[in-house]
Amino acid sequence: MCFSATASFTATALLIPLGLYASTTAWHRDSRYVPLATIPLFFGIQQGIEGMEWLNIHSHQTDLIRFGALGFLFFAYGFWLVCPALGMFILEQRTEAKPRFLTIALIGLLFSASIYVPLWIYPDWLTIVVRQGSIDYQTQMIYDGFLSRDILRLIYLLIVLSPLCLMNVDRIKIFAGLIALALLATAYWFNYAFVSVWCFWAAILSLYVIYIVQNLPRSTSS
Repeated sequence: MCFSATASFTATALLIPLGLYASTTAWHRDSRYVPLATIPLFFGIQQGIEGMEWLNIHSHQTDLIRFGALGFLFFAYGFWLVCPALGMFILEQRTEAKPRFLTIALIGLLFSASIYVPLWIYPDWLTIVVRQGSIDYQTQMIYDGFLSRDILRLIYLLIVLSPLCLMNVDRIKIFAGLIALALLATAYWFNYAFVSVWCFWAAILSLYVIYIVQNLPRSTSS
């Protein structure tokens, strides 16, 4: 979480077991939902990495601070740009609709590579500071100078949420709407540490996935 190591590890302790529960429940009721059900689990891992990042910051472990930031951003700039589309590809039953999810996954992978890989190549493109009690992951991007961060966030939002919106499942569309609202609220109130704060709220909202899985008909297990 974006506010302290204790809060991050608390979120991890909550999300990982609930994510495992959701994954197991999905496996027994409808295995196509397993990728969706793992979302709280992976958010829990991400929050745990940020908890370690707080410890590294407090102990002034410079090398570990950068390594932890890259681990956290692997999820923020990488995993979450590809995972939703692949998960919905598996869940989608309409054969004619499946290619659109693979297309979004490919776009997400390319966009992810363009914003994440340079952080490994150019160390000075990533700076980590604590701002108003939150971790601010300050990054340079190849798009700087001709695309604003607001436009980049819109692209990010479309890649992450469009697969969920394209599904013909109302509860999944509600989940997408909640995530979108969290992103907009974070951009308005916590723009100074956008990535960290948004990932926290998205992690909390991922608990809605458990509600989705818990309400799957027992007869649909495969």
